[in-house]
Amino acid sequence: MNLNHNPTRQQLKAIFSACDDTIGHHVLWVSRKGDVALTPMPSERIPVGFDQTNPDLLLRYETFRQGTGYVGHQAAEDEKFVDRIFKSLQSEWATVTETSSQCYVDLF
Repeated sequence: MNLNHNPTRQQLKAIFSACDDTIGHHVLWVSRKGDVALTPMPSERIPVGFDQTNPDLLLRYETFRQGTGYVGHQAAEDEKFVDRIFKSLQSEWATVTETSSQCYVDLF
């Protein structure tokens, strides 16, 4: 899913559905080119510093903690949740493209 190329809720649902909430924390982020990713992190690794290890990152959302149900098939089927994330991605992307510094979004 790329935020510059007519993204859809279905694409976002596919990203969330492909993840496994039991394997670790997940970080939702957007590259400088507009590509959306949901990256799993091993449960023993904390997400602090994720921004610094990825120079292509422009927009980062708060970490979805392991076992909370915010990623995976069930999360992808939650229409309100997906809609909230989708609208936030579009809104934040419109703002962040005007700057070159990394931005953090706190959803909850």
